[in-house]
Amino acid sequence: GAGTLTTAERRKVDSYLAIKYGITLGQVNTDHYLDANAAIVWNGATNTTYNNNIFGVAREDIGLFEQKVSKSVNSGTILSVATTNDFVNPNNIASRTSFANDKTYFLLGDNNIATTALTSITINGFTGASRIPRIWLAQRTNTSGTMYFGADLSAYDGGFGSGDHVKMIIANDAAFTSNVVYVDGTYN
Repeated sequence: GAGTLTTAERRKVDSYLAIKYGITLGQVNTDHYLDANAAIVWNGATNTTYNNNIFGVAREDIGLFEQKVSKSVNSGTILSVATTNDFVNPNNIASRTSFANDKTYFLLGDNNIATTALTSITINGFTGASRIPRIWLAQRTNTSGTMYFGADLSAYDGGFGSGDHVKMIIANDAAFTSNVVYVDGTYN
């Protein structure tokens, strides 16, 4: 921009690069992630607890941008997201599913709790279950379709081996009490 970009234009460029490379921008709670039209695609004021390790997938036609697999570049991050159940191959591989619509964003940020001690929880009346303390907030613009998640749980010493029952718990709230969905994991 040779110094000619406005603050909003600069934030649009920074947002594009951050999503493309899995980089968390600074001042997220006051300067949100923006699409090419300056619409907010990650609202940092929604819940500032989750303005950490922000990453995601997106399609923005004006910049010929389609990110179909992503992970934060920050050390200690464990979650990946993709449009197919493939977290190894590059973004542009032909077998990756494209988004149906322009201006589609699926971004995630976490609560930055890196401790590997498991937390006891009760699931559907069953006691003795455990969960990791890290929680992600997802913010979506448009319908993203089916999303796949990969989590490297190797740093968590207890209970994440072959044959263990691992589930992703999805809810509308951080306490996991509203619209709760359990998705079975596959050990790899």
